[in-house]
Amino acid sequence: MRKTAPLLFAVLACLLGLDARAASDKSAAVTNAISFPDPNQVLQGRVFENKFDRDVFFLRRIQKDYPAYWPDLLAANITSDEYTHSPQKLLRFVDQLGVAMEGLDDSVAITNLAAVVSSPLYYANTNGFYPEIIRAAALSLIKLGPRGRQALADAFSLDHYRQDAPSLETLAQAIGSARSADANLNAALAATVFQHTASNGGSYPRCTREVTRILLGLPQGVETIRTNLVPKAALEDPARFEAVVESVAAARASTLRTNVAEMSHAADAKLAVLSGHPSAYVDAVRQLKMRLDETLTVLH
Repeated sequence: MRKTAPLLFAVLACLLGLDARAASDKSAAVTNAISFPDPNQVLQGRVFENKFDRDVFFLRRIQKDYPAYWPDLLAANITSDEYTHSPQKLLRFVDQLGVAMEGLDDSVAITNLAAVVSSPLYYANTNGFYPEIIRAAALSLIKLGPRGRQALADAFSLDHYRQDAPSLETLAQAIGSARSADANLNAALAATVFQHTASNGGSYPRCTREVTRILLGLPQGVETIRTNLVPKAALEDPARFEAVVESVAAARASTLRTNVAEMSHAADAKLAVLSGHPSAYVDAVRQLKMRLDETLTVLH
């Protein structure tokens, strides 16, 4: 097996805007028995209406007909350095990759895109945050197939929630715009709303409200909310459920009125038991009770 010349990456520098010097460094690790073909051979002499279509075709050809080069091609283009210094270029590449690999559930594409949605090198990058790239990577993972969607669901981890909840809102918004009915994504959103805690044991109300809003718009989302919208859980974490109920009211999700009423009755009973024993918890339950009654009025 002999080392290939850096021709592949010179082609990428021309076609995809890759930094030629960095690409040459990447190519040093690539070995294969054949040399990379002429660019015209890859493109088969075709004429394209625009650069986007040309690059999508190029990616499909490499993945299908020249698989030995595929991992290094993606690794050279999807990096935290590109995210920091060439965000528009990375955004184009992520969009192109999603279109090129749609329905193929390609493991190499999934690995690289998953890093964008789940690594702090992207969502907690101190040199800049580009939600459009995070969102594009999420949408591309959804397009790829079941394993791509599982990789996106895995990004909704407890560590991610504690490090940067706003970027989870960005991922949730991508799922909402795709109207995905994937069960794993649904479960990941539900965990973000009802299970994840901040390092102090609390939750992030804005994230809770936004992810609840998105869940309510998904095919199985209302049923997921209904399953979790129960008195016992609400009284254990009244501040979290106040945020959930705010989104239920904003969405006018009238099918959840029974759940809201049951929680209101439970809050009444809890306040009666704790009467005369002021505490931060009692204040939180009282605030939840007020929100529940306001929501019942809205949902009537």
